[in-house]
Order: sequence, then structure tokens, then C-alpha cells
Amino acid sequence: MDLEKNEIHQSTNSTYSWVHNLAKPFLSPINTTRTVKFKDYCPHVFARIRDAFGISASSYIQSLRSTAKEKLSEGASGAFMFFTKDGKYVVKSTTPTELSTLLKILVPYAEYLVDPKNKGSFLTRFYGCHSIKMYGRDYSFVVMANIFNTSRVINNKYDIKGSWISRNADPIVKGKKVRCRHCNQHYIYRGEERNMDEAGWEQCAQRVGGCQPNVVLKDNDLNEKLRLEPTDAEMTIDQLVADSEVSERTEVVENTTRIYMLEP
Repeated sequence: MDLEKNEIHQSTNSTYSWVHNLAKPFLSPINTTRTVKFKDYCPHVFARIRDAFGISASSYIQSLRSTAKEKLSEGASGAFMFFTKDGKYVVKSTTPTELSTLLKILVPYAEYLVDPKNKGSFLTRFYGCHSIKMYGRDYSFVVMANIFNTSRVINNKYDIKGSWISRNADPIVKGKKVRCRHCNQHYIYRGEERNMDEAGWEQCAQRVGGCQPNVVLKDNDLNEKLRLEPTDAEMTIDQLVADSEVSERTEVVENTTRIYMLEP
């Protein structure tokens, strides 16, 4: 893709018209003491993706109006992330290379994602790509679906990369405030092995014994079989194969699988 041409060419086999300006800049209407320029990359393409998943422009903007606490990425990228206050989206900073790559594959990615037969795709759902210019510097970021946005308690979270090298959950520092993976209540972590009569011991409301921290587990922590109904297993395999094929065609490999488990 030639970014200087400021356009995306229409795919020859596309059933939708993707021709549009690459980015639509405009000045922020928010009253500030400084001018902030906001750029909306490929607005029509991302609007089509959002529409395919039932997300209106007004609800999207409303969600982005307020964010929850920011944090650094738990991955190796060190990216900066925000979660919208309603929990629907993850806002993550991107490097110039990541931005260029996303825009390069955007048309085939969008065509694949909006196809009704791929509604169950496991690929990351990008709902928007934007940038702001402050203090003479551009900051680009993407808006993604938050797959952990649910009212139910997620008992186990796994970040799987298909490797066993340095793929254990990070140790928890004693005295840190954590959330129990069974009852979902917050408590101060004081170590795994504690007796019921010790000070600071937290009784879990959902199990016999104390609370256990809900941390992101990794490959070496996955020591149990995942059992699915035959129909669900077949659908999952078919979708993973289709996702892998489109990743191969776009020459972008997604090497991370997120798994979360809910207790009945």
C-alpha cells in the first residue's frame, strides 16, 4: 500500500465498495488550551466492521468518551492500553510499523470478518484505528473488542503462544490486591499456603478453603484437557482453520490464543 496516495484500492473480488480516503483529519471539538488534531483511519472500512457486529456509530463514540484505568501491556510489546469504562473495548497504542501493517491488510481482513459465515472468527476484532497529534507528535492507537467483557466470573484465563520457554504465569507479589478466581472478590494476596487461623486468611465464598488469585495463566499452566461437545469441537476446528488461512494470505501470523473458562 502506498500511503502517500491517501487511498485504498478496491479489491477485485470485493462485494463491498472500500474506496475512500485513507484518513479523515479534523480538529477536536473539545475545549482545550492546545489544538489537538484527531485522525480517523479508513473510517468507512471500520464502520462496516462495526455495523456487521451491531455496533452503531453513536454507541462506539459514547463508549470512547470515558476510559478506565490505563496500564502497560502484559505482553513483550510494552504498549500502552486503556479500557473503556463500560468494558466493551480495549484501546492500545501502536508503533508506525504496526499501523502500516494493519492498513496494508485491512481490506482483505475486513472482507473476511464481515462475511456472515465468519461471525464466529477468533481473530482480533479491530473496530477503529485513530491517531492524535499533540505537542508536535503523532500518537496512533487501535480500538479492539474486549473478549473478557462479561458479567460472569471468569475462573481461568490463559494466554497461549504454543511454546514452553518462559511460559509460566508471573509470580504474584505478596501484599498485592488481587481478585479471587472463584468468588470474584478482591483481597490482599499473602501467599498460597496459609492456615485458616492465620491473620489475613481470606475465606472464599464459592469453595471450601481460601481465595485463589485470578491471574493470566500461560502454556505451562494449562495442565487439563479442554472438553467440548462434538458439534462445538468441529465448529471450532473449522473456524480456526479458516482464520489460519486468511492469516496466511495476508502474511500476518497471530501467535496468541486467549482461552477463558467459566465454572458451571
